[in-house]
Amino acid sequence: LVASFPDVPETFEHSTPAFIESLKQAGIVSDASIREFGKLAPAARDLLWTRAACHLIREQQPNFVLVHLLNVDAIHHKHGPQTW
Repeated sequence: LVASFPDVPETFEHSTPAFIESLKQAGIVSDASIREFGKLAPAARDLLWTRAACHLIREQQPNFVLVHLLNVDAIHHKHGPQTW
């Protein structure tokens, strides 16, 4: 399974349908959380992306995974590279 779960406001519209179904079956997302995703705070989105990445790693054991966490990126932009 190739899984796409992109870092965009419309994450679920551009995600791999089979991966979304797998996340639903694992209890990581629901129809309600999908509908409300765009309204979530960055930390809540980061948590969901992290849970999705962990699920993917456990279930599919991919050779390569990229995860972009919004809070880490925001701190980098605000305070500069290699800051707390």
